[in-house]
Amino acid sequence: MESVAKGCEVVVSGKLRGQRAKSMKFVDGLMIHTGEPKRIYVDMAVRHVLLRQGVLGFKVKIMLPHDPQGKVGHKEAVVSTQSTALYVSGKLRGQRAKSMKFV
Repeated sequence: MESVAKGCEVVVSGKLRGQRAKSMKFVDGLMIHTGEPKRIYVDMAVRHVLLRQGVLGFKVKIMLPHDPQGKVGHKEAVVSTQSTALYVSGKLRGQRAKSMKFV
């Protein structure tokens, strides 16, 4: 997190200690989980390690920032739907517009 990443998530699953399989999740920073921004900004890697006791699985997700030069993160800025949904036909959502029909 000291470098340019906005957030990261590490999931370790398998026989960590003992006979039963467990999974542990480590999260730091901001992470987007759905939609088009996830496909653009989140890099994901999955690796499996074969041990004597069984298989350990590692999932690592890193969320990259917006970078206009495209060296570290993604070049294009994705428009947030939360900021655009507040304005409907030039007025705030709480006010009624004449051209809108509410069902």
